[in-house]
Amino acid sequence: MIGFLLSNLWWLLAVALIAAIVCVPAGVWRLRWPLALAVCALFAGLFWLDANALRQVLAERDRADAVASLAAAGVARAIEHAGAETVSKIGETHEQDRIAAEAVPDAVAAAVHAGDLRLRQQWAACETSRLSAAAATAAGGDAPADGRAEAAGRIVRIGRDADDQLHACQATVAAYREMTMVGVAP
Repeated sequence: MIGFLLSNLWWLLAVALIAAIVCVPAGVWRLRWPLALAVCALFAGLFWLDANALRQVLAERDRADAVASLAAAGVARAIEHAGAETVSKIGETHEQDRIAAEAVPDAVAAAVHAGDLRLRQQWAACETSRLSAAAATAAGGDAPADGRAEAAGRIVRIGRDADDQLHACQATVAAYREMTMVGVAP
């Protein structure tokens, strides 16, 4: 309130006028006290009107701040919902990839058996053990090759699962970065 009074210099005029009215000698002017009270009432009314106008200006500013705050909250909420939808889609895609990865070992084993896929020589067992197991292979059919194909399928699945998880993590980080660049943290 003091800042308000200091910003309106006409209150100094009111104090000076009241002081001049009170200081007039009694013989010269008998109505000095009623006039001083009237001037005080006039300036008090002016102060009240000006303070009321200030209250209205402050209330209008507060209302504008509240509207701006609500608008900013709405924008932040929309960005947050968009980010949540993006992360949800990333999760759904990862889950579909994880379900699709269950068929990878069988597909790799079938491709190896059909000859569409060849394993590297690294996958071949030690040749000396193969020589001693030649008789067992002839009797047991193609069991070691089946085991190699199944193992290759499992290894390919592990690699695919790792790739899928890495892609999901990278997409999630990118989505969060995009959300924070807009100004809203998840």
